[in-house]
Amino acid sequence: MKIKVSDEITLHELSLKSAEEIFRSIDDSREILRKWLFWVDESKSVKDTEDYIKSVHRARSARKELVLEIRVKGEFAGLISMNQIDLVHNKAEIGYWLAQNVVGKGIMTRSCMALIDYAFDELKLNKIQIRCALDNIRSWKIAENLGFSLEGIERQGERVRGIYMNLKVYSLLKSEWEGNQKFE
Repeated sequence: MKIKVSDEITLHELSLKSAEEIFRSIDDSREILRKWLFWVDESKSVKDTEDYIKSVHRARSARKELVLEIRVKGEFAGLISMNQIDLVHNKAEIGYWLAQNVVGKGIMTRSCMALIDYAFDELKLNKIQIRCALDNIRSWKIAENLGFSLEGIERQGERVRGIYMNLKVYSLLKSEWEGNQKFE
């Protein structure tokens, strides 16, 4: 599976062959990522990344999760995912992270746009959520810039490094995305 985002950016299905490259990116960006993502401290080796990729492949076969590599000019830049895919109620949640060296270039916003199009058009979803830490301004700015609506605050919704974090919960409906001329 491959989704073209732009001439330079593509989304590829997560591959076991990318484990070393992904781990190196996590390791290089560890200090920034660990501030927001609970799993970063658990990712200590290439084997941990391989185990994660294998678990994603099992979830993918159950149609519960879709994780894609973000590649810029062929180089690994981060991951973007559809989590908790619910085909009964036609909804899912987007998660994402970028390597430190490519943050702030609009890569994630454009990658989210492509994944949203895929989710609404191909998966026939009706609702997509993004949950992000209250203090993770970069993350919630992506949701807001894409036209997501703030549903509320999930109190102590995630535990990162032993600290319970409040989360902003955003959602976007298919009808809102289709009617949003800003991104066409």
